Amino acid sequence: MKPLIKTSLTSAHQTVVPIRQPLDSRINDSFLSFVFQLDELFLDALRRWSITALRLALGSVFLWFGALKVFGSSPVASLIQATYTFMPVGVFVFILGIWEIVIGLGIILAVTSTRPPTRT
Repeated sequence: MKPLIKTSLTSAHQTVVPIRQPLDSRINDSFLSFVFQLDELFLDALRRWSITALRLALGSVFLWFGALKVFGSSPVASLIQATYTFMPVGVFVFILGIWEIVIGLGIILAVTSTRPPTRT
């Protein structure tokens, strides 16, 4: 198990705080041992899939709201019309919808600007 590192505001060194106490060797075959093993399995699954699930959820929200704007059924069109009076609303909402779809696809497909450049 990885320890949690906590930095105190009053000191410059790091303090290691364990997340939970290590298992006692006397309870290896007990129900508590099974629960701890199940907990480790659950935490491993969360470590592996939580960022992917978050990326898919956030990307689908951007994709959905962008599609609503593109197809003209967005409930925020009147708010956009009141906010951006200097532009034609129909064109602006359509462009904003396309932009939100591009952002959503970029999040879902993990397209970021933090990837190191590839050398050819």
